[in-house]
Amino acid sequence: MTGYKMNFATKTLTITKAFGEKASLPNTEEANIIQNMRNLLPDLKIAYKTQYRSKPHPYKGLSYSRMEKYINCHENANELLVAFKGIKEVAKAQSYPHNYVCKWFLTQFPDYKEIPTLHNDKIAAVEVVTLTKDRTIATKETDVAMAA
Repeated sequence: MTGYKMNFATKTLTITKAFGEKASLPNTEEANIIQNMRNLLPDLKIAYKTQYRSKPHPYKGLSYSRMEKYINCHENANELLVAFKGIKEVAKAQSYPHNYVCKWFLTQFPDYKEIPTLHNDKIAAVEVVTLTKDRTIATKETDVAMAA
């Protein structure tokens, strides 16, 4: 029988919602379990199990084809596609290549989920962002500053 868990140290019977509904009916196995537990432990506490919803994965639905379609909407699509293909090649050596590419993509396009402002039927050109070996973000501006 599932749907309940007894903690004798705290004298608490944790039950699921379905178990509780069945236990509310007389002469069911669930009702008998609760009755037997109450006979053994008169000060028994009954608690409902709470279900926690996990957060959705941050890269859910972000496939390579979707990224490529979004990149093609930019004015400097050719430059961005070259960087995208380079990042995909570098990512092959990573333990989680898709996550590596997604991290670059969301760094490159932080407003990806927002409604874009169009300029000549294209999204405005953006500066190419790269990820360094230690997975930190580098732009052309920081590369110039580091060289100086």
